[in-house]
Amino acid sequence: MVHRDYNSVNGFLQVSIFSDRTEIANYGGLPEGITLKDLRREHNSILRNPDIAKICFIRKYIEMLGSGTLRMINDCKKNKFKTPSWKQKNNITTVVFPELKAILKNDEGVKNELISIYEIIETTPNLKTKDIASIINKGLSTTERYLKKLKDKDFIEFVGSSKTGGYDIKKN
Repeated sequence: MVHRDYNSVNGFLQVSIFSDRTEIANYGGLPEGITLKDLRREHNSILRNPDIAKICFIRKYIEMLGSGTLRMINDCKKNKFKTPSWKQKNNITTVVFPELKAILKNDEGVKNELISIYEIIETTPNLKTKDIASIINKGLSTTERYLKKLKDKDFIEFVGSSKTGGYDIKKN
């Protein structure tokens, strides 16, 4: 919103969700003097829409001018996601966020069951091992191995006591 080029009738903001990534495309390209490499380091902010930027700053949607891309990178690192990348073509700038599914699929030795278990816990938190085993139709020891792999990668955690607790997505 803040960076969009509203002078063009062809302008748009598009969010595309794929199985391995999420892309946010913004019409308008980068301001003159800013390169894709600049987005990965401190850089000047060139405001196209100062009124929108001011409102977003007052409402605390944005923090500082020129810090958004670095905060995206740092937030992804902090939460153990792959860092975003940017591309530009035909006056459209796109930020690409690799998804968790892509991280799990690309990790050698990790099976599709891990993705299924993660999605189950994400949609139904606080499940016990036996509940998850029943849902994925696997034995208890196999399910425990899968849960251990997800815990070791800091994707999930067991919250609460052994009697009343269950698995939840790990929040950093």
